[in-house]
Amino acid sequence: MITQSKYDLISGFLLLTVLSGICFAVCFTQEKKIEQETIINNDSVTPVKNLKTYTVTCTTYNPTPAQGWGNGLITFDGNTIDTDKLERHAIRWCAVSHDLAHLMGKTIIIQELGTYEVHDLMHKRHRKRIDLLIHPKHKHFKKDNLTIVEP
Repeated sequence: MITQSKYDLISGFLLLTVLSGICFAVCFTQEKKIEQETIINNDSVTPVKNLKTYTVTCTTYNPTPAQGWGNGLITFDGNTIDTDKLERHAIRWCAVSHDLAHLMGKTIIIQELGTYEVHDLMHKRHRKRIDLLIHPKHKHFKKDNLTIVEP
């Protein structure tokens, strides 16, 4: 014969089991939803909602007088380029065309390439372009139709 206290204990256990299953299902669903609505980059999660994206052409440039300001080691925002860090990929900086100048000082996510900090501006003739700062020892490249995300 089951007494009232044993009945309460059994019904409580069953209720807890059912609620745990519901909680697991809700948590699992929420996790799936989060995966679909975020960009995962370098162990950080960025929500996709309210992010602006741009389709650009991506090229590269070197910190030389012919390709930059003055001696080539000063960016538009006044930062000095450390070529040793640049060679080791310890800094990931880029320049943007004037139509994207509002990105100055921000960190952007570039499709297939990762995150870059915007420190420089390109010549006025360019539109919808980004220019990645690379060490002179590294190979230049160009990629069309890349998406950049402004967090």
